Amino acid sequence: MADRYLVLVTGSRTWTDQRTMRDAMAAIVAEHGPGRVTFRHGRAKGADMMCDRIARQLGAHVEQRPADWDVCAGPQCKPSHRKKRPDGSTYCPTAGLLRDREMVDDGAHEGLAFINPCADQRCREPQPHGSHGASETARMAEEAGIQVRRFPKPPIVIHRFAGDYEALSNFARIPVSVYSTLEQREITYPTSEHAFQAAKTLDPSERADILAAPGPKEAKALGGQVRRRPGWDEVIRYKAMRAIIAAKFTLDSSAGRVLLDTGNAHLIEGNTWHDQHWGDCRCGRNQCREPGQNHLGRMLMERRTELISALHHHSQEDQNRHA
Repeated sequence: MADRYLVLVTGSRTWTDQRTMRDAMAAIVAEHGPGRVTFRHGRAKGADMMCDRIARQLGAHVEQRPADWDVCAGPQCKPSHRKKRPDGSTYCPTAGLLRDREMVDDGAHEGLAFINPCADQRCREPQPHGSHGASETARMAEEAGIQVRRFPKPPIVIHRFAGDYEALSNFARIPVSVYSTLEQREITYPTSEHAFQAAKTLDPSERADILAAPGPKEAKALGGQVRRRPGWDEVIRYKAMRAIIAAKFTLDSSAGRVLLDTGNAHLIEGNTWHDQHWGDCRCGRNQCREPGQNHLGRMLMERRTELISALHHHSQEDQNRHA
């Protein structure tokens, strides 16, 4: 590679953003000169072939590495592993990965990865991620020491409400004050978990016991024993959780600042206690293999949007006041 600047390009078959790709490639060509730059790709449809056209338009060289789908080259390849095409012929499903590995092993000065979100309906990964082939190629390249620039930038995912993000958890030791229509007064609970579990019942003594529970774990245990109010599972539990989140995460609260500091990250209440309703269990058992519904994470992202809108509103008011 001494006499040329080699760029490894990978991307999704669904990639259509020609402007982003052209800008990235044109910057490389402008820096190193079209006669010296070679773009290497796997000749798949989508990003690869778009790269091919743009490279030729920019006057750069192209190195195509098509996969040989008809030949089995992997050590694990057996006749039974081959897949059928609509015309009845068969192909080796590992050929693309083997081709990608060879492209990486041959080295490159840098890499460009144009990756759309995964669109495979068979995929069961619980959090947002990019298309599998291109993502794996980018990962292998980075592992081999090749610096890869990704387009668009991969989304940040917070998948556990602990550490810096402990405030997002209902178990966080952050008091929350919620108005109770039953008691006709505002009650301050030690944690969001206390408030949520107390909302399950209309029995004043059961609510008082939950309020007095020494910790969120004990409050949750008591909440599992109460007689649930009518309509709890269908509607009320969602209204209760949203009200508690609104009370806890405000513009002037430390919890609100933690939520705002998550930016545009995707929030997932990852857990290992099989809660597939409010979160997404990562225990590894078969019953938890499907992605959880993550209602808590989704409600927190909704509240974050509300806080951001409120911040913009206040900022606009300040500008008008000082105009």
